[in-house]
Amino acid sequence: MLIKKIPEKKEKRIIKLFDLKASAGPGNVLSEDESYEDYETENEDADFAVKIKGDSMESYLKDGDIVLVKKKTIIENNKIGIIGLNGEVFCKKYVETRRDKRLVSINRNYDSIILNESDNIFF
Repeated sequence: MLIKKIPEKKEKRIIKLFDLKASAGPGNVLSEDESYEDYETENEDADFAVKIKGDSMESYLKDGDIVLVKKKTIIENNKIGIIGLNGEVFCKKYVETRRDKRLVSINRNYDSIILNESDNIFF
């Protein structure tokens, strides 16, 4: 007879859901005074949640999707994240090559954003 352990129910917790509408498009301005609402999740690692705006990350993420975010000081190559660039917030794939660093959209209708040394970037 086979048995399967039933996983313990994780406790739900409340994190902030920012209505920043992190842009999966041309970009949105980031402000420390952004409004938020409570968001219930079982995820233990998420620091906050963000609502996606735009279609540049389709088919992976759609307009209105909510993503859970873990604060980091760096982002790994070829990973998707919420990235601040010069006061705007984007949801993009971070790609680093020998030639350059860029923020890449999955939707091919959008150009990549090439990063410069003078850019103010945060993850």
